Amino acid sequence: MTKTLTNSEILAVFRKLRVKHPRLDIVTEVCDDLRATITDDEPKQFGTLFAPSHVGKSTAVKNYQEKVAVPEAISRGLVPADLPLDEQVRLQKLVVHVTLEGGATPRSLCADILAALGDPRSARGSKNLMLRRVYDLLSTLGVELLVIDEIQHLAVSKHRMSEDA
Repeated sequence: MTKTLTNSEILAVFRKLRVKHPRLDIVTEVCDDLRATITDDEPKQFGTLFAPSHVGKSTAVKNYQEKVAVPEAISRGLVPADLPLDEQVRLQKLVVHVTLEGGATPRSLCADILAALGDPRSARGSKNLMLRRVYDLLSTLGVELLVIDEIQHLAVSKHRMSEDA
């Protein structure tokens, strides 16, 4: 007997589909290169990925997490292999993806990063204390790549820079 899928089940399967595109390979290469440059002695590297809205930048990062970071985290014993993929993506901390909301501040950026890193007190503390926790957790958890999506939402004015926003 064949099971009939509900519309929500069909939509869930559809959302997991990934169309292979050469630009995915470019994003994978950039992410791999950034992760390969990790050393304790040198300043951290950064990369940028600029493209028009809705072309798949966030999806490319999610694809990288699913196809590269999760299998590595499983092979290193950092994430159980028997969990659903979305849970594995959330639990692995090799490649962390944070999406900023409109009107983000330096403090809310810290809170978003802390939440993605699993800090139960992600929204608590001054900006400086939160930033210290971000640095500490990035190191403690072994984060190799931090992706900040929608960075244009980060509003930093001269006034905000001088206060603990």
